[in-house]
Amino acid sequence: MIDRKELAALASERLPAGSPSFGFLMITYPTAGDYYRAVQVPARSFTTPRLQAAEFVWDSLGPTLARGRSAVVFQAAIDGSRQALRCYIRNASSRNRYNALGAYLDSHELSPVPSRTTWLDSAIRVKGETWPVLQMDWIDGRTLNEYVDFLVADRNTGALATLAVHWRDMVALLQDSEFAHGDLQHGNVLVDQEGRLRLVDFDGVWIPQLAGQSPPTEYGHPNYQHPFGHEWNRWLDTFSALVIYLSLVALGKDPSLWLPLYDSKNLLFTEADFFPPFETQAWKQLAALYDPQVDELVQRLQECCAADWVSDRSLEMTLVQPPGVPAPPPPTSAERHWWESTPVPPASGAADSHAGQPGSAEATSFPVMDGSAGVSAAASLPAPPPLSAPLSSAGTGSPTKPTTARVGGTWWTGSGTGSAQARTGPAPTPGAPAPRVRGHRPRPDHRRPRPPATRPQGTGGSYDNLVRRAFAETVHPGRLLFNPPNQMRLGQTERVEVRLTRTLTLDAELLEHLHGRGEPQLEEIPTAPLMAVTLKGDGFRISAYSDEEQIVTHEGLTMWEYDIRALKRGQQRLVTCVSLRIPVAGQPFEHKSIPVREATIDVQVGAPALVAYLVVGNWQWFIGTAIAIAAVLVAVLH
Repeated sequence: MIDRKELAALASERLPAGSPSFGFLMITYPTAGDYYRAVQVPARSFTTPRLQAAEFVWDSLGPTLARGRSAVVFQAAIDGSRQALRCYIRNASSRNRYNALGAYLDSHELSPVPSRTTWLDSAIRVKGETWPVLQMDWIDGRTLNEYVDFLVADRNTGALATLAVHWRDMVALLQDSEFAHGDLQHGNVLVDQEGRLRLVDFDGVWIPQLAGQSPPTEYGHPNYQHPFGHEWNRWLDTFSALVIYLSLVALGKDPSLWLPLYDSKNLLFTEADFFPPFETQAWKQLAALYDPQVDELVQRLQECCAADWVSDRSLEMTLVQPPGVPAPPPPTSAERHWWESTPVPPASGAADSHAGQPGSAEATSFPVMDGSAGVSAAASLPAPPPLSAPLSSAGTGSPTKPTTARVGGTWWTGSGTGSAQARTGPAPTPGAPAPRVRGHRPRPDHRRPRPPATRPQGTGGSYDNLVRRAFAETVHPGRLLFNPPNQMRLGQTERVEVRLTRTLTLDAELLEHLHGRGEPQLEEIPTAPLMAVTLKGDGFRISAYSDEEQIVTHEGLTMWEYDIRALKRGQQRLVTCVSLRIPVAGQPFEHKSIPVREATIDVQVGAPALVAYLVVGNWQWFIGTAIAIAAVLVAVLH
């Protein structure tokens, strides 16, 4: 007999694109915490002998895990082989999708994609029900943002330029093979111990065998996707691939872009950067490089941000002027941009007739706008520190104790000393020119002036050094926990907690003894010794039981507790605002805000709350009516 989870998956696959979902197919999946507790006793939780005998990788507190938006992933040894077990926290994929992917990979040689993925129905038992598990080969590597951080810490511009070339080559291979990942972003791209780019998380994949099915329920990380949506087709990776390619090329030119623009959820760009008039800090920093190749890529990405842009070609074709399409006329003034003018429709020709067709000119590679001059596509990348090594050796983590010397640098330290093993670039040559200071490079006569990077007035370049030093001394990656409820009753009060720690190894402690009933959400964020947290929401009365500013340490947890009372019906937003307080020598504290964490709470009205709502809102009428009735009774009795 088919169970309701499989029924929901089958129905979601066979509905045409854009079809509505039906309430009877909605399923509440286990949380990450549920799976975390279950895998601690594999012999009891798993339903197959091989998984029951699995040996999970533990840290000092419990099984190690990585959580995404759709699943939580554990590492385990199964039959002597290191495997990744992906457990779903929402209905994001199905056996049929992964069977189709397996059949596709059997006939295609795609080295970035793991060749063995096995969908196991009803493989793990959680709270009396069984759930699917996706099993695949474990990749010992670092995520793209961690690896870039590792290279930036050593200012290894040569490796960053090589990484850009490898990225472009990998995307060309995938698109030539009619394969679209669907969610290209830093967390789904790994660099393994052989310096190869590898991909994970194929819930949103597009291949020809899946073309007739409904699209996935998620369209990728918003910091990498087109701001106005996209079509689920062969070319859906083009926009995100261009975002990553431009980021890598720019960092290869100037690694100091990392400090002001990276926030642990991006490379250089965020979703807000993809809207005109393109005057955010990211665009200003790139313009200040005065680099022709970066400027050309910036123009391409801004063109792709247009509301009417359609992803109908490969990254390679996007980077060059397509044949048969005339170049657009020059702007009538220096300030005219594509979003201020009427778009020029492309001329009909060979480019249109080939758009989106397999085996057409769309899949052809063009030797223009190469990743970096003089970089060979065959050049190898330095291996990242293995996952068994401390995160600090990758430039992405903090020492176990605050007094421990850090190996190499991190994104907030600029150039680090590094280790002999980690440093792969050549030693500086005596007498070599000093590093270029951004904003002081001679500008070619044919270019109009570009806006320099902003800094506080009157402080000069020394202030940048003070801020960089302050970040180097204070900022470390850590974890944030937030547990808002999904639903509330009007007038009901719920406890909500925000927890912070300056380490990545206390996930189990963060999840312990929570007072609120909402599902905990764990995220990695940059942290400082002094941080401020506030909770805001127009539809709630919020009572804070903790100081807004508190000290956050490496050894323990810092907690903020709130009671929220629902005052308005319907979908209400609850927002967590987090900011770092950075002490700068001789200057006021620098405040660095982190993107807010937002939850939507469905506030419903029950019968008791509705009566109370009517009484409170109309108390004058009730009192007046009672007095009138009493007066009539007194008159009658007398």
